[in-house]
Amino acid sequence: MNTLEIHDARLAFGDFIVLDGITLRAAKGEFVSLLGPSGCGKTTLLKAIAGFYPLDSGSIVINQQDMRPVKPEHRDTAMCFQSYALFPHLTVAENIGFGLKQKKTDKAGINECVTKIAEQVSLNAHLQKMPSQLSGGQQQRVALARALAVRPEIMLFDEPLSNLDACLRDQVRLEIRQLQRQHGFTAVYVTHDRAEALSMSDVVVVMNGGVIEQAGTPEEVYFHPVNRFVAGFVGQANFMKARVVLRDEARGYYHIDCVLGLMEVNSPTPPVADMVYAFWRPEDALPGKTDNSLNCRSFEVSAVSFLGNLSELQVSPPGHHQTESPWLIQLVGHNCIRKGEQVDFTIPPDKIRFLQESCE
Repeated sequence: MNTLEIHDARLAFGDFIVLDGITLRAAKGEFVSLLGPSGCGKTTLLKAIAGFYPLDSGSIVINQQDMRPVKPEHRDTAMCFQSYALFPHLTVAENIGFGLKQKKTDKAGINECVTKIAEQVSLNAHLQKMPSQLSGGQQQRVALARALAVRPEIMLFDEPLSNLDACLRDQVRLEIRQLQRQHGFTAVYVTHDRAEALSMSDVVVVMNGGVIEQAGTPEEVYFHPVNRFVAGFVGQANFMKARVVLRDEARGYYHIDCVLGLMEVNSPTPPVADMVYAFWRPEDALPGKTDNSLNCRSFEVSAVSFLGNLSELQVSPPGHHQTESPWLIQLVGHNCIRKGEQVDFTIPPDKIRFLQESCE
């Protein structure tokens, strides 16, 4: 059963169209991430679900109830803000119990719930502290606990980890996902961080310019993006304009002519036209030659970056220094490749993927 349904949602601020026909469904207990660049409409959509922005047209349905006449405080939602939005004059315990107090819950019930939630988010030793006495990670846990305390059907997250340092962000990310599974609420999570979206979500919704470019599982949007925007936003990608010169759709076998010359492609998805965009990920290239020499090419290395667990090479085919964007190859661990060298790499045929857009 769908907890949340959005039908053809449209919203404009003056002449600027923010949401342009958004249709989306989230099943009960599902974790849905809205991923996209700044200004794409993801936070506006989140606030529309919460009731802060009324739609110009379309509808938002929660548990089979149309939300158009329902005020924000009466919707079965709770929000975790980017800025935490804690009350500075209230203790941690009072912040967590604030929503319950607004709902006229008795004092004993508030205390019981606050104690239970605080233990789940490792705040039981900080209940009498003020927000100013807490670290950023602890403040974010207070905001999360306050939202959990009212037991919402849908939890809305507006880039809740953006103010945390990298290590703490990874830790809190895991905690949010664990709590979501434990409590079983439906989550709608706004982020521009692809690692957050891919690692946390059941469904990733990639937005751009007020529309949904693609919605699917993390694996679907990463391995089978529909266009260059999605492919480039959910991960690094090396794009090629390609002309299909041989088709064997029954076997998923193709030959393409591209900037790398004649290449073999194994794809379960056929190209949409004879002139299409194809791409491969930086981690797909294998050093040296393999048994399939058709896809082996010599690349000129123009830069090398050491990233700890990875080495990232900026490369180009010899004689082709102008591509739409710099091509990258990533290798696990340390290597001895240096700038200016020419190195052989093989692109496996099943790692070259067609996009669902032509370049004619």
